[in-house]
Amino acid sequence: MQKDTRLVLDAISGIGRTIADVDRSTQTIAQAVDQQGMSTRDIAREVQQAAAGTTAVTQNMHHVDEAISSAAGAADTLLGAAVDLRGHADQTTRVVRRFLEDMRAA
Repeated sequence: MQKDTRLVLDAISGIGRTIADVDRSTQTIAQAVDQQGMSTRDIAREVQQAAAGTTAVTQNMHHVDEAISSAAGAADTLLGAAVDLRGHADQTTRVVRRFLEDMRAA
């Protein structure tokens, strides 16, 4: 009977060790899952920040495009004014030459 009792106690002790091993493994797995969750949250936050940065760059590109369009319009207006000014300068030159020619002839 003592031998049987000893076998049962050894078996119970072995079961206890197995349960302790399973508990340690479960804790290790739980820690790994927790760390993976933190890493996933960090990655999600960084992806969100990158998306916000991309949105900001896109908006800035739109503003640059608007500024370029505005500058092109102003350049066209300035070119038109320069062409008009050149026309007036040519006309003034012709009038002054005629005047000078008339003054010499008189």
